[in-house]
Order: sequence, then C-alpha cells, then structure tokens
Amino acid sequence: MIKTETQFVPPLDLEKLNPKMNVMLIKNTEKLQHLAMFLRDNKEFGYDLETNVVRDLNARFIRTIQVGNRDEQYVIDLMAFAHSATATICMDAVDLCKK
Repeated sequence: MIKTETQFVPPLDLEKLNPKMNVMLIKNTEKLQHLAMFLRDNKEFGYDLETNVVRDLNARFIRTIQVGNRDEQYVIDLMAFAHSATATICMDAVDLCKK
C-alpha cells in the first residue's frame, strides 16, 4: 500500500473493479467499426496516447491510442496497422486504415 498524507491507497486489483474492464484490442479495420460506433454513440469519453520510450523526444512515435469510458475501452495497436515502427512513424491515419 502507498501511504499518502491522509490515507492508505491500496494497489489496483482489476478483479475488484466495478464495472469490470471491457477492453477491445483493435488490430484490424473490422474492429475499428466497433470504435466508430462507440464514438458515434458517446459524447463523453477519455483518450490517451502511448509512445515508444526514448531519450530524444523528437524520436518518439505514437505506439497505441486508448479511447473509452467507464463501460467500454478500446486500445488501437498502431503497429498492427503499420507492420513496423518505421511505417508507424511515416504513415498518417488515412494510410494506416488502408492496411
């Protein structure tokens, strides 16, 4: 446990989350349709980007995109669309979706 100034914070236990996590890993264009429907139907959602870890910030590229709310979460694996780190760096979103 982590002790803060006022309380103890227990470690995250995924089995105890309410509601349970509902994550869809998107690695192909068919699954992108699920995300498109989610975005169409939900006005409020969160998003996050993950990059590769390197010292030079200019050498970083987006590796995954996460989108969701408390009920549905989507993780887009950009490497699955680009097929390599170099392609991920060089391609724009339209090109990635054509793969």
